[in-house]
Amino acid sequence: MRTSILSSYRRVLAQKPTILTDASKLKVGIGRFCIPLTTSPPSSSDNLAFLATARLNSYRSFHTSPPLLSKLSDDDLRSRLNDFQDLFVEARLCIEDAQDSVETTYYDEDADAAKEAVEEAVKCFEDLIADITDLEQKNSVLRSNGLKVEQLKGELQLMLHADHH
Repeated sequence: MRTSILSSYRRVLAQKPTILTDASKLKVGIGRFCIPLTTSPPSSSDNLAFLATARLNSYRSFHTSPPLLSKLSDDDLRSRLNDFQDLFVEARLCIEDAQDSVETTYYDEDADAAKEAVEEAVKCFEDLIADITDLEQKNSVLRSNGLKVEQLKGELQLMLHADHH
């Protein structure tokens, strides 16, 4: 006998949740809980999942309540973007220094400094993206700064490749 989604949801709330470990038992999220895609009553073999708060926004689900993790404040986001911009500028300057020192004794040192600066800028950006939980805010940051990261990686590769020719 089939039951309504609301009845299944109530059953989920009444039972002790477990972590979903079997991907073959796909669930659809409602709020913080997951229910089976079918509306039949859950059996003892079903895993009813309770999604960990830190991982909630990384799963695609239908939310009936506001996200448990809030987005970064505008001041915090602005500060971290400014930190990334500073690292981006520093990395570009290091790449330019390395390009200017090709075929000199300083090239290896400048190339290493450029690699480290690019790695630091990329890590800063990746950490920022990982910390943004609001999808709209994350997409905005990716649209406005994602190409800068790719530009840095590309310029570093060109600089390293130019040294070999």
